Amino acid sequence: MLEPVLTWVMQGNAVEWFTMLGEWAIVVAILYEGQVALKEYRSARLFEAIKYVEDEHTRTARRTLWKHLQAGGDTSHEQNWWDHNADLAEAASTVAARYNLLGAVTREDQSLRAFVVKEWANNICYTYEALREYLEYREASNSGRPGLFRRYQELYNEAKQVH
Repeated sequence: MLEPVLTWVMQGNAVEWFTMLGEWAIVVAILYEGQVALKEYRSARLFEAIKYVEDEHTRTARRTLWKHLQAGGDTSHEQNWWDHNADLAEAASTVAARYNLLGAVTREDQSLRAFVVKEWANNICYTYEALREYLEYREASNSGRPGLFRRYQELYNEAKQVH
């Protein structure tokens, strides 16, 4: 009974099989490492996105918008408020640029995009709605261009479905 196995080993078949199994083990290990690296990459991108929309400068800008435009502030009814209040215009510019870039960066990574839309739906919606006239003005002005804030608008449209 042992003789056929010894013959098989002596002919080199076992070495070939073990070599082939070793090669497949290397392939599986590489695939596993690739999966781990992808998870780490996505985690890093998620962390960067969170840092980007929650840094102190952006949070201050959102608070300024909320105070003056959303929470019954007196500026919300003024025509072209951005021409009359430099601090508010700066806050609007900051928030619009941040969310526009966030929309562009997360556009290709659907899992990151879904997370951002779900977790920041309230902020995305209220800021976009508060800034709608400002965004239209910026896109129509001499210094702007049509579609300048299209990624912010895409982000808003997705957030509105969640909100």
